[in-house]
Amino acid sequence: MRWGHLYRLAIGLALLAGACGGGGGRAMEDGEAGEGDTIAAEVASFDLVAGRTGRFTVGLFSLDKQRLVAFGDVRLAFEFVGDGDGREAPEQRVPAATAAYLPIPGQALDASFETPRLVPASEATGVYGVPEMRFDQPGFWQVVAGADFDGRRQQATAAFQVLESSSIPAPGQRAPTTDHPVAGAPGVDPSVVDSRAAKDVPVPDPELHDTTVAAALGPPPLHGGGLHPLVLPEPLLRSHHRQRVGPRQAVRN
Repeated sequence: MRWGHLYRLAIGLALLAGACGGGGGRAMEDGEAGEGDTIAAEVASFDLVAGRTGRFTVGLFSLDKQRLVAFGDVRLAFEFVGDGDGREAPEQRVPAATAAYLPIPGQALDASFETPRLVPASEATGVYGVPEMRFDQPGFWQVVAGADFDGRRQQATAAFQVLESSSIPAPGQRAPTTDHPVAGAPGVDPSVVDSRAAKDVPVPDPELHDTTVAAALGPPPLHGGGLHPLVLPEPLLRSHHRQRVGPRQAVRN
């Protein structure tokens, strides 16, 4: 499990709780609350692609924007909304699923809580996830998350998009030949190289930022027209278009 990615998702949702609303058990726009419901939802999954099985994650938080839903399991139901062309959406059946709580590691959590509850982010931070979900129809979908707490059933709805093809290179595909800033480059803000750095804080582990992906890949291989194997962290793939880069994990020619 990619805990670094989960950590960024969970922290983003903790911040999002202060900016978004939502909820309800019917088709609705994000930010519209269902009558009597006190929670909202936001899909945390990235780069959902039609026909590809992968983990689906969603975060739940209170409508007062102060607390997160944590612990236990929640039930997820899915509905295809359409492809955005205004035509009636064809029916798409995706089985309902149970999503388990995925806390970020390193937290001192109270293991006695077996059911969902609203807590401050300082007590528990995480998302709910289903290990394997598949959506065969590209377009716009919505998920209805249901949880039992505060003595009754609570529901929240969130919209998300399933892409026809991936927006980032998948494992086995050629890495983008990105010429991104490297550590020590003249006129480059160190935080562009690594978000932990600043003008008075050096780039951590500069040896991980001493070359570009384009330079590491080099010219196309001559032996049989194959590809250079290259292992990259997910933040680099996601930030490729922003010309920002995270640590380089391994490069083999």
